[in-house]
Amino acid sequence: MSTVPHCRELLHSLGPLKLLNLTKTDEGWIVEAEGHNTAVCPDCQTRSRSRHSRYGRSLRDLPLQGASVILNLHLSRWRCRAASCNRKIFGERLPELCLPNAQRTVRSGHIVELLGHALGGRPAQRLAKRLGMAASRDTLLRHVKKMARRAIPAPPVRILGVDDWAWRKGHSYGTILVDLERRCVIDVLPDRSADSFADWLTEHPDIVVVSRDRLGLYAEGTRRGAPQAVQVADRFHLIQNLVEAVEAQLTPMLDALLIPVVASPAGEVPVVPATDGTIATITERQSAQQAQRAVVQAWFEQVMTLHRQGRNNQQIMRATGIGRCRVETWTRLGYLPERRRMEPRPGMPAAFRDYLAQRWNQGCRRVKDLLKEVQEQGYIGSYSALDELLSPWRSIPPVSSLTHNVPIAPVVTPSRRLAPQVAAALLSKHPGEFTGQQAQTVATLKGNNPQIGTLRRFLLRFRGLLRGSSKAKLQQWMKDVENSGFERLERFVQFLRRDEAAVENAVTMPWSNGQVEGQVNKLKALKRQMYGRGSTELLRARLLPVPAS
Repeated sequence: MSTVPHCRELLHSLGPLKLLNLTKTDEGWIVEAEGHNTAVCPDCQTRSRSRHSRYGRSLRDLPLQGASVILNLHLSRWRCRAASCNRKIFGERLPELCLPNAQRTVRSGHIVELLGHALGGRPAQRLAKRLGMAASRDTLLRHVKKMARRAIPAPPVRILGVDDWAWRKGHSYGTILVDLERRCVIDVLPDRSADSFADWLTEHPDIVVVSRDRLGLYAEGTRRGAPQAVQVADRFHLIQNLVEAVEAQLTPMLDALLIPVVASPAGEVPVVPATDGTIATITERQSAQQAQRAVVQAWFEQVMTLHRQGRNNQQIMRATGIGRCRVETWTRLGYLPERRRMEPRPGMPAAFRDYLAQRWNQGCRRVKDLLKEVQEQGYIGSYSALDELLSPWRSIPPVSSLTHNVPIAPVVTPSRRLAPQVAAALLSKHPGEFTGQQAQTVATLKGNNPQIGTLRRFLLRFRGLLRGSSKAKLQQWMKDVENSGFERLERFVQFLRRDEAAVENAVTMPWSNGQVEGQVNKLKALKRQMYGRGSTELLRARLLPVPAS
């Protein structure tokens, strides 16, 4: 038998077992030990000294300096001599070292559970192999599921947050349940239905508050499964629904969404690289966009012609081959809406593209100098992002060589139209959240149409009253909207009236679904990590908190 100082902790972990041999091989350490001379019957707790037979058991233990450790144990089967005991023969139990029928020691199995819970199957398998604890991905995931099944029951849930999540968006959904006081997931349901949610609530009678979005089935499930609970509508979803209503209200007001664009000085045409590597002016790029717009206009006229002939959306789709979303939107609006484009943010160099093109054509080619200039105008992005925008311009000849003996007319771009989605998002912001350009854009919109200023005041009032804890202000806001003449906002208030108690609780109570949304993001990350192939049981096991050892 050979011993080394590093094995003292390993030998100590054997406890009362008698060490027989310790061998170092190319694959790791092999430890042989012998069991006790007596054993206690697991049923009647009578100690037995009558050995029936012997058997061997092999266990994987924690690695020793990166080398695997195998415990080869020589154990016994014993006879129970108690006349009142039904068990006549039992195997030797080692509760501090391993569980019955386990192939690993308790401490090794706990590490395997943690690896599988944190990393999943294949990543944990690769890491465990490097650590000297080889385990297949099936073994790792099986340990994770067992850990979830034997988890100690959590304290009674009082404040519950509920939301849905998509197995496959638009087809199948599940439900996630979060304890908002302890800020952790307590369960995951495989479907999204009022029946399953009500059944779950019936098993948890201590719930006093349910925070939810405005999905009606969760409201119905709460009324059936926990009638004693107070329902709270989520504030984020309330604001989001109001912004969508404002967006719908702005859609017919496209002329009011025009904002001026500063044109380049005469004789200086901003130059940008085309997609094929050639040189294209902004005018040429606009011509390409106009050509594409003409194609879409032709599609729109074809759809509207069939619609006026009495065709339904399904028949129009089959006749034209145009997608369902476009057909439904065009037939509902009756006009061709402008294409929605994301408003350039201050962190994007594209927000300063016209100014950069102007300075570039004036001969300023140093990125550092341009960076300082746009930073003074509100740019908050990085040097590398700006350099990435300017790098293709270096291969373009100077403007003078492109326009030699060719008269150049100034580029006329007097205005551009904001998408209703962008305009609604801007109107919902507090003044302190604006950049200089955004503040100017909102001021222009309010000047274009007084109704836009009224919409903005309604938005800001609603955001403020959600933090003001005053039901009276909420009631007054809804009355003002109902008398405002804004059809979409009036429809939004009608939906609030249907769920008025939950909306009032959102104003007066501190609970919301913010923590639930964060847990949904974690669920999505785990689902994608498993390539969407994990079962609900595995997803639930990896979302539940790790029980204390």
